[in-house]
Amino acid sequence: MNILVFSLLLLLPVLGFAHDGPVSASKLRQANVELCETKTAVYVNIRSPHGIGSTVLSRKDCRWPRELRLRLYLKGLESLKLTAGKQEVRAEVSSHGEKADNILLEDGTGKPLSRTSPFWLEIERTVPAHSPEEASYFEVLIPASLLQHDVDELEVRWIDFYR
Repeated sequence: MNILVFSLLLLLPVLGFAHDGPVSASKLRQANVELCETKTAVYVNIRSPHGIGSTVLSRKDCRWPRELRLRLYLKGLESLKLTAGKQEVRAEVSSHGEKADNILLEDGTGKPLSRTSPFWLEIERTVPAHSPEEASYFEVLIPASLLQHDVDELEVRWIDFYR
């Protein structure tokens, strides 16, 4: 019995189950946030039935994970705002079907970001085949430049287009 429990505990990080890792999230009433650490990244899975919400991600270690990814289980991404220290990035995604197109990215002053900006967000929409609509999500790779060494928290705010 002890060997089985020990073996399962060793497999949890490999399988990608949420556990006490390098990032924590504030508790929410209107959404569910689940943190999942793999060998290559920390995934922040956000399910928001009401379509509007926010959370604050805090690092627990002296540095952020090498790769931090948001998975927003929304029908449409009308607005995403990321705030880390004095830096702010906003995104809007117009999406149709499986394609995420017309991605607008701005800094905190409303100026458009170019693809060469260190704060550019890579956003993809994933629609798993033969799955209910609730299984689709927007995946956002958080740029390392947004998570500087002196930044301990990342505020995430979202609005679903189809709320």
